Amino acid sequence: MKIFIISIGLLLHFASYGQNTLFKQKNKILEFNYGVADSGGLERMNEMEKIKYELKFVEKTYRKSIFNDYTFETEIKIDSNDYEQAWMKLPNNFKYTFNGVAIYDKQGSFLKTIPCSQEQKDDLKSEKETIALNGYHPGIAAFPVFQANLKSTYQLEGYTYESINSSEFKISKGTSKTTYNTSNLTIIEEYIDEDGIKNKITNGYEAMENNKGFLLKIEKHERFTNLEKGPCVTETKLRYFTNYEFEDNGNLINKTLNTDDQINLFPNPNTGVFTAAIKLKQGVSISSAKIINLRNGQVTLVDAVGKSMIEVNKPDLPSGNYTFQVSTSENKTINANFIKN
Repeated sequence: MKIFIISIGLLLHFASYGQNTLFKQKNKILEFNYGVADSGGLERMNEMEKIKYELKFVEKTYRKSIFNDYTFETEIKIDSNDYEQAWMKLPNNFKYTFNGVAIYDKQGSFLKTIPCSQEQKDDLKSEKETIALNGYHPGIAAFPVFQANLKSTYQLEGYTYESINSSEFKISKGTSKTTYNTSNLTIIEEYIDEDGIKNKITNGYEAMENNKGFLLKIEKHERFTNLEKGPCVTETKLRYFTNYEFEDNGNLINKTLNTDDQINLFPNPNTGVFTAAIKLKQGVSISSAKIINLRNGQVTLVDAVGKSMIEVNKPDLPSGNYTFQVSTSENKTINANFIKN
């Protein structure tokens, strides 16, 4: 009888475990990839170039859950006209957990699991400890407040600050410039990439409830390319972020916001090239900084010791969701999530 009672207790424990979730996020990402040719541009394209620039559409459903022991899993489902091609044999559903990446086909049938390496397990453990200590802040952007101290910091770092009007500000350095519009809630980044091609990224946001930040609603990435017979095409990726749902039963977002130590990271999303402005309590310093890939836990170290304004130049990072994590002299960690295009 005693064994029976213990067994029932264990079953109830495991049955309730999956329901004891501290945080849930769910949203959709709609991606459109296309090229716009000028008059006569299509005639100058060869067949492969025409295929490259025809419209492609991808829909992703993104889910993230953080459980009562601060472990977490991320699930991404993909629906695309590209994935319909049987010869491509691409999976449609990925679930990232502490054990590895479980891969499923469109019908939901399990295909295989790619186990985590020891390094990835260590990084996942580190992120778990960070969430337990500091809470969790999903990909919510913040618009920098251009007060005197921030302006002077920009000047020391070689940036040019320009106030266009009461709600629009521009920061530039070399061929790169970022324009913030606090009225329209847009951030526009313009730069020349490593191939010498001009890029323009326009991000539009909406205010999150209770003044917790701004959710990304639309991202437009234009790349002004050159064909063999001259420039004629704007390669464009348009992404819509919709159907946001948050359940913060563990109060993890508020725990992240209620801190004296902050990271103001901009632009966000970015190309792996961004600025992180660090605000710490008096007498506290940075001991280390790193970038964590939230999909696979891979870590990239960043030189940040003794700095308050960190210039990050990591264009080779794969596209995806990341956390910029700073450790302080008080043995605390602070985080800022960002999206790498």
